[in-house]
Amino acid sequence: TIKGSADGRLVFEVSALPESDFETNRCGFCILHPIADLAGSPVKVEHTDGSVEATKLPELIDPWQPFKDIRAITHQVRPGVTAECRMEGDTFEMEDQRNWSDASYKTYVRPLALPWPYVLPAGQTLRQTISLRIAGEGKAPAAAVASEPVRVELGEAGPTLPDVGVVIYPEDVETALANLSTLTTLGPQQLLFHYDPTRGHGLDALRAFARLANAHAAATTLECVVVCAGDLDAEMSGVADLVRQAGLKLSAIAVSPSVDRQSTPPGSTWPD
Repeated sequence: TIKGSADGRLVFEVSALPESDFETNRCGFCILHPIADLAGSPVKVEHTDGSVEATKLPELIDPWQPFKDIRAITHQVRPGVTAECRMEGDTFEMEDQRNWSDASYKTYVRPLALPWPYVLPAGQTLRQTISLRIAGEGKAPAAAVASEPVRVELGEAGPTLPDVGVVIYPEDVETALANLSTLTTLGPQQLLFHYDPTRGHGLDALRAFARLANAHAAATTLECVVVCAGDLDAEMSGVADLVRQAGLKLSAIAVSPSVDRQSTPPGSTWPD
């Protein structure tokens, strides 16, 4: 349920009742605080034991959780006005999502130090409540009422937007070739070919990519997973030889060590 009241409170409440044991890595609310205008600013963090910590949101990217064991976070919206976000039903903590190129601080459940995945038992109701309270004496100026119709005029063209691309796996190629008109309508400027020898991809996969690249004019990037178990020069030379044999013309290649696809959030054991 979502409820708002005239005293400046907005309350989000949810309950979940599993019919059978339910395994999950995370089940609950996520709250995003923007980086813009908040990075480096003072906040008050209330912990689950009731203690309150006066601190600041990190200005530089924080590789670890800035705050743990959170019950509420309060920050200034503008002079004289504060916003308190209160989180109940579990223990929350915050991560700096700039580590993953997102422009926010994310507060989530449950703490990464606890085991995961975990089980929500059958027949046991899980309840969480998020309350946002705006308080203070700041008054927004009243908007002027226009006496004439609003007119919108187009200005000069802005900067060019980034290319739009699609990811293609070897098993997707035949479907894409059978639906070239749809692909043309979509109009991707980039085709990202996912190539993973650890999943059995080889010369046949690269030849399939070459057929699609010849059928649809776009820049092509090979997203190449490498095992890195031996001589890297030899491994990459082997991939290059297969690309030449397949007749695949590439605009770029992106190399990803296989082990780096494993998620290693704070508190996890890093791979060898």
